[in-house]
Amino acid sequence: MILDRFIFILNNINIDKKSANEIFEIIWRILSTKEAIFIYIFVIFIMIIMIIMIMIYNEVKFQSLIANKNYQKYTKMPKGTKKNKKDKKSKENRKRIKIKEEKIEEESNVEEKTNTSRFFMLKEIDKKREELANIKFNDDITLKQMCEDFRNYAAQKLGLNYDIKDIRRFVCSLAVTKILILQGMSGTGKTSLAYAFGEFVDNPTVIVPVQPMWKERTDLIGYYNEFTQKF
Repeated sequence: MILDRFIFILNNINIDKKSANEIFEIIWRILSTKEAIFIYIFVIFIMIIMIIMIMIYNEVKFQSLIANKNYQKYTKMPKGTKKNKKDKKSKENRKRIKIKEEKIEEESNVEEKTNTSRFFMLKEIDKKREELANIKFNDDITLKQMCEDFRNYAAQKLGLNYDIKDIRRFVCSLAVTKILILQGMSGTGKTSLAYAFGEFVDNPTVIVPVQPMWKERTDLIGYYNEFTQKF
């Protein structure tokens, strides 16, 4: 189609009488036809497909080379190396377990000889709790009334205002476990709630400042003394 159109234009125009500009315009008309643009697009599309195929082929070839290298390394390894590695790991784990067991036995032997525990202060707290006599208390008071009294006490004496639902949850949770963890945003009154309850029941409260990302247990169980082997 393009060649026929080119011949048709040349037949109708006398090239000898035309200048160079006119010849350039004739060539531009031929190259800018719809058929020529379609051919350009088709050629570019084919080139893109070929480039993608070459890239895919190179990637597959590269992966196969890596796989072959790994396979060669694996086949070159002497037999039983994997088993030896597993045996070494299992032996190391057994040694670690034995060391831990020996440490536990030594600690238990020390406790038996000295009749003292490593967690001395915690044991003392448990002993005091067992030795405490039953305090005379008003058995007629209800949980609802106790929570309301605590709420009024915190508001009047300490200037702390809490929702009655939060106070009920806090008081009920104290009957479930010895250690209670309050979680929430800073400034919501978690520390003040525990302090206020200690004042309400006439039990001194100790506040230990910790970091925001607190992961140490020493503030709860104490600091380990290497000489006495106690916390």
